[in-house]
Amino acid sequence: MCMNFSRQAHKLRMPQKLISNYSRSHLLRPFALLAWGLFVGSMFLPLSTNAYYDIGPIKGYVTDISNVLPASVKNALENNLRDFEAKTSHQIAIVIIPSLKGDTIEGFSNTLFEQIKIGQKEADNGVLLLIAIDEREARIEVGYGLEGALTDIESKQILENNIFPYFKQGNYAQGILEGTDATQKAIQGEIVTKGSTARSTKNSGSMIVWGIFIVITLFASLARTKSWWAGGLLGGIIGVIVFLITGILLIIPSLAIVGLIADYSE
Repeated sequence: MCMNFSRQAHKLRMPQKLISNYSRSHLLRPFALLAWGLFVGSMFLPLSTNAYYDIGPIKGYVTDISNVLPASVKNALENNLRDFEAKTSHQIAIVIIPSLKGDTIEGFSNTLFEQIKIGQKEADNGVLLLIAIDEREARIEVGYGLEGALTDIESKQILENNIFPYFKQGNYAQGILEGTDATQKAIQGEIVTKGSTARSTKNSGSMIVWGIFIVITLFASLARTKSWWAGGLLGGIIGVIVFLITGILLIIPSLAIVGLIADYSE
């Protein structure tokens, strides 16, 4: 019996839509993995590029290595911060350095905070205002005991509203005075019990792990939707939220790309 091979093959052929979806999914998987790798790498970027250097001994509440503060302003700040600690027990330290020398402001401030031990040991009620002149960057590093009174978002607002406007005018003294005053108002009413809190670098690592877990769960759900753009939109929204907390701008496009590809590749 003679069999029509072309007709038989046609009967066994997979539906064209299924083949298209299958091919598209497998072609895009490497790009999804690449985007995911970029996202994870961006989360650890401040840790992996750490170029911290020893700035020397820290004496007093104000350390101005760059010599941008007049002596009268520095003395006034010293007296102000000493009186503030006497009244509240909270310590605020101001450190002005010429350059980060390749480090990030986040990595440098965290390492410096741990090195000079700001705040009472068992209360962890210290605040560090770090200013890098060459990079034109500043950061407020907060001890765990005061994070409830001075959140990351509030610290960012102090920088943007009270400090940076004066820095842009070259008036470092006024910017630091205004930023110090706003910081004191934020934490002066906070009562920290000794032994109830403890700062640990493990906290940031745990937050990153939980953050990655949440993102994976969300994107796994998005991968089952039929809307190719929903993943990118939600990824971008999550990226903005994470950026407001961490200040790492690269997170926004990274999460948007991961969400878009995760949703489109399935």
